[in-house]
Amino acid sequence: MPLSPLRALPEPDKRAIRRRMPKDLMREAELARKIAFPPAAEELSLSSSWVYAQVLHSLWDSGFYEYVRTHPRFVPASICEELGLDAFTFEWLMYYLIGRGVVRPVAGTAQTAYSADMELELTEKGQRVHNTIARGLLNLYVGGYAALMANLGPLLRKEISLQDARLDRSARHAAAGTEDVTCVRVVPQVIDLLKEHGVRAILDLGCGTGGFLIQWARVTGGGGAGVDMSSNALDAAKKNAADFGVSDRVSFHLGEIGKDALPIADEVVRSIDALTAMFMLHEFGRGGDDSIVRVLASLRAQFSGKILCALEMQPVDVFMLNGHAPASMDQLDYHFVHPMSRQGQPRTKPVWEGLYERAGMKLLRVKRPKDSPLLIHVVQM
Repeated sequence: MPLSPLRALPEPDKRAIRRRMPKDLMREAELARKIAFPPAAEELSLSSSWVYAQVLHSLWDSGFYEYVRTHPRFVPASICEELGLDAFTFEWLMYYLIGRGVVRPVAGTAQTAYSADMELELTEKGQRVHNTIARGLLNLYVGGYAALMANLGPLLRKEISLQDARLDRSARHAAAGTEDVTCVRVVPQVIDLLKEHGVRAILDLGCGTGGFLIQWARVTGGGGAGVDMSSNALDAAKKNAADFGVSDRVSFHLGEIGKDALPIADEVVRSIDALTAMFMLHEFGRGGDDSIVRVLASLRAQFSGKILCALEMQPVDVFMLNGHAPASMDQLDYHFVHPMSRQGQPRTKPVWEGLYERAGMKLLRVKRPKDSPLLIHVVQM
């Protein structure tokens, strides 16, 4: 007698059936012979793409990226010594990347086997993955959300919950990845947009280690302030500002955005022309739209009349794709990862416009940067 459909069984029985369900290899072989739609290159490369991404990220995260930027030709033994890397692991990473066509022996050297003393260099293909955007995406997804991706199965099976601390993202990798990706695609255009509005001093919300604020000061000659809830990040921001010679034009403040008025002196508040929020406002959406409105209203109460420049990702309507790939795969990745990591999901322009209006603000302009799925909101507070 056939089993009842799984959906009709109580939860304990579902799990028991799943655990004891045998795999009929002969049946699988029979089905495989009758496959009407054999896997294409994309499907067959799933595991290879995963391994490739992990290999690259492990190297980039261990100093290899910076080393190769200053040593176009490198010797494995020297890298391992200078960076303190495990020679055995590094050997097999290089072996893999030689096979991938990312690394090769320097032209003119007769190499038939790997040696720690051989001279290597990146190939043309290697140069395409050894750049700021590629490193940023690896940091963002492979580094920042590694724990979430590794636990999708336990999440699906209800063995852990989304609130489990084991799923927390690596803030270090997520911040570094965001900075790398946006610095190329968006930041120069954000700076130009702010300059069009006559902005001289900004308040960067969630400033982290100060990357955007410091570059703003360097590029425009202006200044401003940054606020973040991480004292460690702010310590790094102050050091970075000193290293770039802009400490006299920027200041950093410890505070939690949206909870109370930000702990910034009145004279600093008066000096600010615009607030910037890079990939930040959606995070308050974990508690729903009302939470975003409360944060916006709190900011408006303290900075009424200022400009708010917010950077947000566009959502992806998968049902409108009709089976075709989206214009930007990382846009789809983002739309999947952010709700799963309890950071809220991307919202459309009309939704954002309504949220700003509820907070007493007005959306003045929306700009899509060239070659980017992001949107820049310019809002009157």
